[in-house]
Amino acid sequence: MALCAEEKVCQFVAAAYARIDAMVPVHRAADAEEKQVIEAHIAATFEEIVAVEILAELLGLDW
Repeated sequence: MALCAEEKVCQFVAAAYARIDAMVPVHRAADAEEKQVIEAHIAATFEEIVAVEILAELLGLDW
């Protein structure tokens, strides 16, 4: 069964937040250089979330 667009948006956002959650303990244990890399990945993930949310709004999706 194919997922509707709203479900895909919800799954994407949930998966993105799960990736961020998985990075938090690694960030805590990392050295300063590693922390910067992890923070860049977290920031990029948030940018992806915002972009998908904006696209969903523009498409009129009710997710």
